Amino acid sequence: SLVEIYQENISDLLSTDPSSIFLTIREDRRRRLFITDAAQFLVSTAQEVLQLIQRGMRNRETARTKMNDRSSRSHAVVILNVEKRDAVECTLTTSQLYMVDLAGSEVVSKTEAKGSVLEEAKCINSSLFALGRVISALADGAAHVPYRDSKLTRIMKEGLGGRAVSVVLMHVGLDSYEETEAMLSLAAKLK
Repeated sequence: SLVEIYQENISDLLSTDPSSIFLTIREDRRRRLFITDAAQFLVSTAQEVLQLIQRGMRNRETARTKMNDRSSRSHAVVILNVEKRDAVECTLTTSQLYMVDLAGSEVVSKTEAKGSVLEEAKCINSSLFALGRVISALADGAAHVPYRDSKLTRIMKEGLGGRAVSVVLMHVGLDSYEETEAMLSLAAKLK
């Protein structure tokens, strides 16, 4: 699946159905999260995965700001359910892989955002702040982790807690030192 979180609404970037803009997060009987009606595709090769990602990313929300001609206004989440079958041992191993492209935090005075772009910036910053709180709670071993504070953190729950392993790749810009420093300190808390 490839979904976009835009102003706290979840939409399917791979769907051609306009009603797929307000998807919801649910739990199954085993308390695993899933996104209702998100398109799923059976793929066998990395090339097939990349083709789907490229197709979906063309549908992502973007806008022009002072800092960036094509600024992503949403977070994109790729969820891969991976299965490995061992015919000799008669076993099935399953896992989930989350690839998340976060919209960058926005300093409104630098981007000069106004109107709808300003509202987008508020949503982006709010969900990134929620992600920071979740990562801090996990790093501190807190009894309560506030996954429900944002749809981003709720979707990422399975990929952050428990036995999950996280890897962070960052684009570092020389013109945005404060944002880069904040993201580096956040990434350092991940296990």
